Amino acid sequence: MMNGRLLDSGYPILNIKAIDKLEFNRMMIDYYDTDDIHRATKWLMDYYKNGR
Repeated sequence: MMNGRLLDSGYPILNIKAIDKLEFNRMMIDYYDTDDIHRATKWLMDYYKNGR
């Protein structure tokens, strides 16, 4: 869903690398537990901008 929104807005897709998968999963669990979209959005934006 996220990558579809990125593509629709003219951006390339976001690919979470295998080495970062544990960190990503932890961030998503935190989001599901807290419903705090701000921390998840910041993590994703930083990951996207840094081109990891």
